[in-house]
Amino acid sequence: MKVLYDSQIFGMQDYGGISRYFVELIKRISKRGVDTRLNCIISHNSPFKELNIGIYDKFLVKNRYRNYVYSIINLLCSIPKLIFSRYDIYHPTYYALYFLPFVKKKRMVVTVYDMVHELFSTEYPSLRNNTLKYKQVLLNRADNIIAISENTKKDVVNIYGINPDKISVIYLGNSLEKWDGKKRLTLPSKYILYVGNRWIYKNFDKFIKSTATLIKNKRIQIVCAGGERFSDDEKILFKNLNIELEVIHQPISSDQCLSECYARAEVFVYPSKYEGFGIPVLEAFTNRCPVAVSNTSSFPEVAQNAAIYFNPEESKSITAAINKILISKTLREKLIKAGELRLKNFSWESTAKETLKVYMNNTSKD
Repeated sequence: MKVLYDSQIFGMQDYGGISRYFVELIKRISKRGVDTRLNCIISHNSPFKELNIGIYDKFLVKNRYRNYVYSIINLLCSIPKLIFSRYDIYHPTYYALYFLPFVKKKRMVVTVYDMVHELFSTEYPSLRNNTLKYKQVLLNRADNIIAISENTKKDVVNIYGINPDKISVIYLGNSLEKWDGKKRLTLPSKYILYVGNRWIYKNFDKFIKSTATLIKNKRIQIVCAGGERFSDDEKILFKNLNIELEVIHQPISSDQCLSECYARAEVFVYPSKYEGFGIPVLEAFTNRCPVAVSNTSSFPEVAQNAAIYFNPEESKSITAAINKILISKTLREKLIKAGELRLKNFSWESTAKETLKVYMNNTSKD
């Protein structure tokens, strides 16, 4: 069997969950006797270099045009392969439609990561783009759809009217290793951890407003690991709440640095209104960090009894959930043990195994 993947996500992300998903998938499926081909010539994406194909560019300074230029190069180089290469399955990494005239009747598998654009574009105008239109076309064209959680599958069925029998739920894994105990970072003695980007639906502002009084009373700080530097608006928010010295941005230069942030935190808080899966939950479990998370979307499905839940729209609920963990050592230990047990249900090996079943099911129909 031959599976062809496209380059889209490797021109969109320098590092991210979707590119990590495809790299882990390709590495493992190729070891199971499948001929996997990634239609990518050049990328600045960090996980991409693990595949030892194409050109990993680590030298070009980041600018607004770099990934665009790479995407064009990859697109132009991929078209001859789309036309002349022999492959059984085509698995695009994102939703652009450039390949449709060339794949024709080839079997296609499409992965849906979340339904953020569909659910939040009215509330957040910046989400109103071609992704909505492209995704609908691809979901209708796909022979099989992979959803990364039961909640995502439910949303796909409800919003697009897709036959649920066409959708397979395959959970993601976790690539982050446990902290090795070596201190690489200068972190506060006690802190609440926030990880990743702070985009609109991530609910970061609500989280900060909800915890301002708590961190002052508890003499604890907030560490924001990864993501962009604080914006001017965020700095103004911190100043207005009189917590500008209590909120720290911690750049992440390696996986061990991120693991250290989890391992040394009092609690990891995930206030997002919606996630298709939520890999940071598994990262926290790996590093024995108690989790407080929104009671929405896929979070209860993934974390189950290994987290404390809150309503992301209610400040009192967010504050109460965090405080429960801060004041109870017994609860912390209970959550840590539950997280370690829950983590055993997720692995990239399982992701690859179940995805291969979807591929095999498609080829058996020919």
